[in-house]
Amino acid sequence: MEKLIAKSSILFESHIYAPGDELPRHDAAMEKAWLDAGTAIVKPDETAKAPEKVEPTDSGAKAETEEEKPKKAKTTKTKAAKE
Repeated sequence: MEKLIAKSSILFESHIYAPGDELPRHDAAMEKAWLDAGTAIVKPDETAKAPEKVEPTDSGAKAETEEEKPKKAKTTKTKAAKE
């Protein structure tokens, strides 16, 4: 749903709305007046976005961090093995 946002200070029903505040939309005549005067704008509701698609991982396997990876034993070749 779209939001009606104040562009300047607006006094409405004993409440002062500052620039950036969401205005009430229950009074269609006032909504039209604010939009016509340029004191309010309509913005899409950022919180109403559809959830992002999450790509599945390989068979649900847990990714290993460097700390969790098994330590590989260092092998050193002896002089005899190199020859």
